[in-house]
Amino acid sequence: APPRVRDRAWFFLARLQHQRGHLADAEASLARIEAPLLGALEDEHQLLRAQLRLAQGDAAGAAAVLEALADPKAPRQPAPAALMLARFNLAVALLRQGGGRADDEATQRGTALLEQLGATPTADEEQRAIRDRANVALGIAALQATKPRQARAPLQRVRLARAHTHNPHHGHARPATEQ
Repeated sequence: APPRVRDRAWFFLARLQHQRGHLADAEASLARIEAPLLGALEDEHQLLRAQLRLAQGDAAGAAAVLEALADPKAPRQPAPAALMLARFNLAVALLRQGGGRADDEATQRGTALLEQLGATPTADEEQRAIRDRANVALGIAALQATKPRQARAPLQRVRLARAHTHNPHHGHARPATEQ
């Protein structure tokens, strides 16, 4: 098979392995990809690399992959939804890297990124879902830090009815901030 076809096959195999929890196998499959994939598949490739690093406890490695993907000076820019997801995952990686300590630079950068994402106007349902996740993460972080007043604004920005939500407990976040 031509190299581009093989690379795509390795990517799809890695994605399946990741979904099944076979992280080392997924990492090995990604390592066999020889050249950047075409278009949006390359975005997914880099996002998967970062997810694998996060799952393996390498927050700094994940952050490095995501910083490169979200770099506005990069020659090729990802699709808007992929960029927003990369920025969300970067915020998560930075928060993990900083250990959630308020005085840590990585934690501060991750929190600032979540705040930006939580207030970002969005064009479609996928981006709105990412914005909701950023606001939920901000709200939970504030509640864990026993700062319920700071949790109110981001949690109030979360839509109570999302197109793909089947969680019966989703709507319970807002009343908790009213107390």
